[in-house]
Amino acid sequence: MRKLFATFAILLSTTSIACTINGADTIFTYGETKNATITTTGCDQSQVEAINELIKESSGTLEAGFITRYPDLKNVKLSPSSIRVRNLEELVTSRLNIESNKKIEIIDQSIQSDFLNLTGEQYLQVYCDECTTNGLKTLRLVKTNGTNHETHWVKARLLSAVKTVVAAQDLHLQFTATPLDQFSYEVHYVLKPEEYITDKRDLTFYRLNKSVSRGALIKRSDLTPVQIVKYGTPVKVMLNQSNIKLTSTATPIGSGHFGDTIKLRNLKTNKIFTATVSGINEVRIDL
Repeated sequence: MRKLFATFAILLSTTSIACTINGADTIFTYGETKNATITTTGCDQSQVEAINELIKESSGTLEAGFITRYPDLKNVKLSPSSIRVRNLEELVTSRLNIESNKKIEIIDQSIQSDFLNLTGEQYLQVYCDECTTNGLKTLRLVKTNGTNHETHWVKARLLSAVKTVVAAQDLHLQFTATPLDQFSYEVHYVLKPEEYITDKRDLTFYRLNKSVSRGALIKRSDLTPVQIVKYGTPVKVMLNQSNIKLTSTATPIGSGHFGDTIKLRNLKTNKIFTATVSGINEVRIDL
């Protein structure tokens, strides 16, 4: 009987010990993983995982009363009683007055974890040279309370928001132009906007030179021009001069892709002239 009572007492005392989360007044997270540094006392693995997920998904102030609404965190004690969770990349973007169509992406995973935990009187200062154009950047972060300073150098990328063409479904290597309805538009932050296709109409005379997955951003390097004018096949010739537009027919003496300059033979005079490939079986002469 005494043994049974002792066992019950141990179980009762174990379950009554609260899980304590020791954070900071402010915690900064960054990157896709948004890892935060916290220490725990008396917490099991499920509680630690639950609080980490909550911090990753949070933006603002976490109150002890709010945390205990979660089933895995009912017996959790928060120290301090409220923790402010902020995104480091958003802070950097704001402090450096970066344009609204750009953002900073921190790629350095070596930031000391406790550096991003701030007490009530501490704050972060942000410095960057040449943070106006896209590219790889080095940020200087200073953690200070006005008297003591701690500096950390961070690698980051400055990206631009671009409405890019993406694959609407899985697409395979093709030898003919891909129908435009197999592509759609999405806005993404990219390092070099000029590398990406931003207008589906630009795909009209091109084919994919590799397979791409659904949602993949289409780069110019993913495309190969399709031959749209073939040797010996008559083509329509358009002559543009000021407001005058004339059309005729000629025979190519060479094949070409969109934008190529090729030679053609006039069917009436048999003379050779050059023109620019502008469409399927179509060339253009600009005077």
